[in-house]
Amino acid sequence: TITGGGVLTGSGVNGGGVITWNVATPMAPGASVSYTYASKLAPSSTLTSAGLLNTVKVNGYDSLSSGGRHYTGTTATRTVTPQFPVLTTVKSTPSGTTAYVGSPLDFTVAVSVAQATATTVNVTDTLPANWNYVPASAQVTYSDGTSAQVDPTISTSGAVTTLTWPDLGSAAPGETVSVFYQATPTVAALTNPGAGSSIAHVNSAKAFS
Repeated sequence: TITGGGVLTGSGVNGGGVITWNVATPMAPGASVSYTYASKLAPSSTLTSAGLLNTVKVNGYDSLSSGGRHYTGTTATRTVTPQFPVLTTVKSTPSGTTAYVGSPLDFTVAVSVAQATATTVNVTDTLPANWNYVPASAQVTYSDGTSAQVDPTISTSGAVTTLTWPDLGSAAPGETVSVFYQATPTVAALTNPGAGSSIAHVNSAKAFS
């Protein structure tokens, strides 16, 4: 909403534009007038955290309604800094780090949000080679204590399985979305990645908004 009869021109699909107000009433010394408007950041793939400059300018004013002197007005600026959600991902194995062929192992992915609200939290988890997701084992828990059973979308490339939770809802700064699930190493995991305490079966997860 733009107050005081302001008119917006030059606005496009990516926002921008100029708001113009005309002050027709004479103003006495010491008098003031205020105008307000509300705006928000337009969706943009090129938006960064660099400051955005907003400028207001009094184009000019006159000492008399006619025959007086014309003056050039002043300019004021304000910088607005966009804030983006910062997601931190922590991966853990609550039941320990030793795995056995055919036995499910517990995994947890905790996604914490800072700085700004993440409107959608997406999680991708890549299992070690020759590991399988245990169907219906995934449980998603939110900061308010609610939880839901949400199976991931499963894709496979060669011996590697990737689990994707495409939209786990929104999360505000300070909130955490946790995904618990189980996965099982197959007999083939004995040779790829391999067997023994010195052989790491690497599981990686990432989150994005």
